[in-house]
Amino acid sequence: MKDYQVRLASIVEDFGAPQGGGAAVDVERYRGRVPDAVIEFWQQNGTGIIMNGYFQFCDPDVYASIMKFVFDGDSQIDAEQTHVLGFGAFGTIIAWNEVHQNVTIDLVNGQVSCQALVNGKT
Repeated sequence: MKDYQVRLASIVEDFGAPQGGGAAVDVERYRGRVPDAVIEFWQQNGTGIIMNGYFQFCDPDVYASIMKFVFDGDSQIDAEQTHVLGFGAFGTIIAWNEVHQNVTIDLVNGQVSCQALVNGKT
């Protein structure tokens, strides 16, 4: 998970901290469910927009219903274990699954990508 911490720190270094986020994420609700690096990121930077609106870090609670919609009936990815971390301006959602880790959802093209399901490595 050290890699996640490095990637998030690099985002802040390159683009600045998110701006204009809403209420703070209830980090205790997600402790042990998302990487510790994400918890630390939320505590230090909160949520909000970066890259002039091209990407937004968010509170997973707000987008839980979208995960339910996307993964309804899916036998491999459980919506309750999948948490939206952020989304792009063009319909891409970056999420974390408690079992399979990184999940990318392309709403425009109706595609889900989860590397762990393809190569068996998380």
